[in-house]
Amino acid sequence: MIYQLSYELRTPGKDYTSLYAFLEKEVEGNAIHVLRDTWWIKYNGDKNVSELCEAIKKEMGEKDIFFLSEISGKEINGWMASSNWKWLNENV
Repeated sequence: MIYQLSYELRTPGKDYTSLYAFLEKEVEGNAIHVLRDTWWIKYNGDKNVSELCEAIKKEMGEKDIFFLSEISGKEINGWMASSNWKWLNENV
């Protein structure tokens, strides 16, 4: 599964290093930071989307918000770096 994680980090003074490390570790290094506040994540683990959301929430600050959705690859388009499209095409 490929997921898109979009977020707003609103907790002043929070160090988000653990969030980024979690995203890369949880998906075994198969994630890409495509926009300032957006990651694409290839996840082959055993958590469903609700469990994955809970795991992400634990790494965020109390005022932070996020949205997690599956990318199907069927109807997508946009204007992004070619390396992002390459990653997506190789992983969908």
